[in-house]
Amino acid sequence: MMDSIAYKDLSNDGRALLLACKREVWSVQVQPESKRPKMQQDNGEYKTGDFWFTMNRAKWSDKYNVFPKGSKDRAYAVLAELVKNGFIDVILSGRISRTNSIYAMSERWKNYPGETE
Repeated sequence: MMDSIAYKDLSNDGRALLLACKREVWSVQVQPESKRPKMQQDNGEYKTGDFWFTMNRAKWSDKYNVFPKGSKDRAYAVLAELVKNGFIDVILSGRISRTNSIYAMSERWKNYPGETE
């Protein structure tokens, strides 16, 4: 992954936030399923994924020290960069509902333009 074109095209902030996302996935996986991020489905039941995680201001500024507290716009731009380059997917956007967005690690970076198997 670190030798991929998709990774090399990331900004330094993108690389730092990708590492924080991977650390967050690991911290979620060691928690009981009841504490993992959940998404309500159309039938009213809740679904959780093994590689799902949330990333918000408290995590990127306090827990992982990737961005200072006043860098919300930059942090969201870098999250969008990680989605664009195929490292994470947005499972559920919390923008309208004012809840935490749920992300998942992705391997779409393998299909990034210029990548070869």
